[in-house]
Amino acid sequence: MRRVFPGLFAALLLSLTLSTQAQAAWEDPYGDVYASPGPACAAIVLRENTRLALDRIEPGNVQGTLDCVNVAFCCQAFYRDAIYAVCPAGYVVETSVESGCIEEDPDPKALGPSCPAKGTSAAGNPVSIPSGNKFEQVVDFATPGANSLRFVRYYNSQTKHSGSLKRGWRHNYDRFLRFDGIHTSADWIDVHRPEGQVLRFTATGGGYDSYVPDSDVDATLTRVAGKWELQLGHDLKETYSEEKGRLELISYVNGYEQTVNRIDLGLRVGSVTDNYGRTITFEYYITGALAAVIDPDGKRYDYSYTGNDNGLLEKVVYPGNPGYVDGRPTTTYHYEVSSY
Repeated sequence: MRRVFPGLFAALLLSLTLSTQAQAAWEDPYGDVYASPGPACAAIVLRENTRLALDRIEPGNVQGTLDCVNVAFCCQAFYRDAIYAVCPAGYVVETSVESGCIEEDPDPKALGPSCPAKGTSAAGNPVSIPSGNKFEQVVDFATPGANSLRFVRYYNSQTKHSGSLKRGWRHNYDRFLRFDGIHTSADWIDVHRPEGQVLRFTATGGGYDSYVPDSDVDATLTRVAGKWELQLGHDLKETYSEEKGRLELISYVNGYEQTVNRIDLGLRVGSVTDNYGRTITFEYYITGALAAVIDPDGKRYDYSYTGNDNGLLEKVVYPGNPGYVDGRPTTTYHYEVSSY
């Protein structure tokens, strides 16, 4: 990535792999399947006490239902922990598309940064030649010192994930668990890393409290005291909520910690605070896209998107210093369709 200097405008070209969509079927808790979420919701409301039905609605998820903004919208559309999208083979649930299903990543474990294997290479800032995936990492800000509180963005051209930075992009607090069905009896759990990787952990010992990944991944996933603890090597541990698999705490072996505070009933990251008392604050558009991040010094970083803030990340506007003549530094992204 080209360095952005004060008062300069940088334009960058990124590749983007188009995803194929498939129409989801919608299943309610009674095993009935519907062609769309509306009738499924109506059936539940008819079969249960209306107040109880509304009490079970909650915006957002990472387990297979689609995101919603408020109770009225949920009741008409996506019903938390009651209506589930059922996708055809080769497709996964995706909250950002109307159909409910998109094509699986070809090899989600291979996304993110990688060193070229012997006999292979990377090119084009950089693109992995074997996979065709373009990966980019951008540190928008970082506090000085060994225990750094930072905001980092990651881009993978071949990912189908769409989070608060929209399609292709994630940030370093955009990590979560996705369960195979109900969290209390999941045969496997997918661990979604901020760099784009998806690592599958499989239940061990006939129970549902301990999970292990492939032999080439140095990590364990364990249910401890109503939380999920992901141990990554010796130095790093992450804690996730038990039912929804949302990141709550990042702990390092030297005692440094970052606590993730959530808003909107737990759906979005509202702030991150470390044990030095430093805080990063997040702001969002009504679409759910990240609008701004404010660093511990109060400096503001703004993010805007194509398609009325519901498309692709288009601009990042960095803080300016007093006396800047040319305004705030800006990076603009342009995307070209890739057929890798």
